Amino acid sequence: MTDAPVSASPTGGRRRGLVRGLLRRRTAVLALGWLLLLTLATAAAPLVTGHGPLDQDLNSVLTGPTRAHLLGTDTLGRDLLSRLLFGGRSTLFAVAEAVVVYLVIGVTAGLASGYLGGWVDWVIARTADLVFALPGIVVILVVLAVFPGNLHAAMVTFGVIGSPGLIRILRAQTLRVREELYVAAARVAGLSRPQILRRHILPRLTSTVVVQAALFAAIVVTVQAGLGFLGLGAPPPAPSWGGLVADASQVIDRDPWMLLPAGLPLVITVVALALLGDAVRDASVEAWAPTAPAVGGRRAPHPPPGGRPRRRRPRQR
Repeated sequence: MTDAPVSASPTGGRRRGLVRGLLRRRTAVLALGWLLLLTLATAAAPLVTGHGPLDQDLNSVLTGPTRAHLLGTDTLGRDLLSRLLFGGRSTLFAVAEAVVVYLVIGVTAGLASGYLGGWVDWVIARTADLVFALPGIVVILVVLAVFPGNLHAAMVTFGVIGSPGLIRILRAQTLRVREELYVAAARVAGLSRPQILRRHILPRLTSTVVVQAALFAAIVVTVQAGLGFLGLGAPPPAPSWGGLVADASQVIDRDPWMLLPAGLPLVITVVALALLGDAVRDASVEAWAPTAPAVGGRRAPHPPPGGRPRRRRPRQR
């Protein structure tokens, strides 16, 4: 006799449905397209523009868009397109640092707290509450006071401070998912705790992790630009998006155009990350919605959000 097969986790087909549902949404496609274009443009900045971010042309100061300078120049004749792309490198790298720290701490601690329970849950939950109570901006300013101009230390600190929010969300969802039948079947089959977490629970929470990471990345972009605007980011003359906005604000009465290439990519990036998070959330709701059983060879329609299907009222004669 052969052993009965263990019921498999339904995450594989749901994940493919999540990707298909995400690609059907125009906002998600536009957001992903912008983020991909921005990443490629910043990575290939020397090929996109023929000017360096520090090259000065004092004969072309605040020129506006020209054939030689597609987005114009600043007060020192530096090419705005070059400074925008090279400044985007530091912005995207800072976002990547903060998001990686955020995910490593949040996912690991959230899964451990929700699945293991007991004293592990108590220690992680109390530590998360303590960190969550800290004023994030104040802590970042203290870090920059201790390490002046060290944006890497500031972003790592911000990732640590932001992780308690993800820990709380994943803990609550792990408490619910660990009671599913396929998790119980995997436990009976003899799988270890790391295997259950990696194969059955973490894939179920992938959409939640992506949504929270996208929203946190939008916050990081805003914080990083704010630090650059205050002069606490990359030291000048190194380009940064916040520094470009600060330079444009000083000459807004003489050249309002400069504020557009300095601030518009920042706004579009934040909006794209927020829209991507919303699209992933909506697609995950559809992918994991319960499907009605087939009746008479056909799949029964889904009931409306109210619960029971509507019935037609008989016509009154």
